Amino acid sequence: MATRSRIDQLPEEQQARIAALFADKSLTLDDIRDKLLEEMGEDAPSRSALGRKRAEVEKVGDAMRSSREAVKQLRDDLGDLSNDDQSRLNYLMVQEQIFRIQMATMSDDAADQVSVKDLRGLSDALYRLAASRKLDADRVTKIKQEAAKEAVAKAAKAVSTIGKEKGWSPDLVDMVRSEVLKVA
Repeated sequence: MATRSRIDQLPEEQQARIAALFADKSLTLDDIRDKLLEEMGEDAPSRSALGRKRAEVEKVGDAMRSSREAVKQLRDDLGDLSNDDQSRLNYLMVQEQIFRIQMATMSDDAADQVSVKDLRGLSDALYRLAASRKLDADRVTKIKQEAAKEAVAKAAKAVSTIGKEKGWSPDLVDMVRSEVLKVA
């Protein structure tokens, strides 16, 4: 297993300061090193340690962007996502699995390589995503069917009411209901 970098061994507030300096894209490594020397003195990490850490941070950022892009493509391929919390959760699980696999493939450490467990996790997340999308589709279909039944029932009642008001015969009311509304 790889040893932790000098920067990873610093207190959290100093690590957060370094991360904030990395986020300022206008600063060079020398600028960052100079600021840290002012703030931390000789305890400041070396320029090479900063360079390695910045490269690592950029690699992680690239992997996160790539996994988000993969999930976006998956959403585009599967169609518009409903507002269902389960579907959103499943998309996030797929994104996390893609990110973990990407990070493992970029690692030089043999312990961090892609495992069967990682691939199984991605497969399970994709399965859950497909299952939740089917449940969403079934729920939408059922809601539409119930709404259509209610609309037909209201229309049938309206035909009966209007027929009575206009003096239609019961046969005419039944014919309109059966022919127009397809209701017996």
